[in-house]
Amino acid sequence: MIRIEGVNKTVNKLWKYSSAFVVTATKITKKAAQMVVKQGRVRAPQGPTGNLKASIRAKYFWKDGPAATVMPRAKKAPHRHLVQYGTVRRQTAKGKGTGIMPSNRFMDGADNGAQTYFVAAMKTEVDKHVVI
Repeated sequence: MIRIEGVNKTVNKLWKYSSAFVVTATKITKKAAQMVVKQGRVRAPQGPTGNLKASIRAKYFWKDGPAATVMPRAKKAPHRHLVQYGTVRRQTAKGKGTGIMPSNRFMDGADNGAQTYFVAAMKTEVDKHVVI
C-alpha cells in the first residue's frame, strides 16, 4: 500500500476546487495500480492452471480521494493465501499427511516502482494546483 503522510488536508481542499485535479489524480492512481498488477503477475508462481497470476487485479474505490487495492482475488484463486503464507504440516481426518508448502511472498515488493511513480506524479500535480 502506498501512503503519503501530511498530504490529506491539502488534497481534500484540492478536491473541492479543481475537478481537473480529481481527474488527473484518478488517472495517476489507476496507472500506479496497473504497474503493481503487472509486477505481481511477473512475480507470481506459474501453476498448472495459471489462476493465481490471472486473479491479480486492482480494485478501485474512493476514500478521501481515489484509491486502489491490488491483490489476488478470491473468486478466481481461492488458494492464494496458501501460496502467499505457506502451510505447516497438516493431515486429513484419516491421518494422511498433506505436506508442507513454503511461503512465497510474491506480492511483497511489487509496489516499489509504482510507489516512486505515484509520489513523483502526485507531487507534480499538486504543485500545479497549489499556489504558495
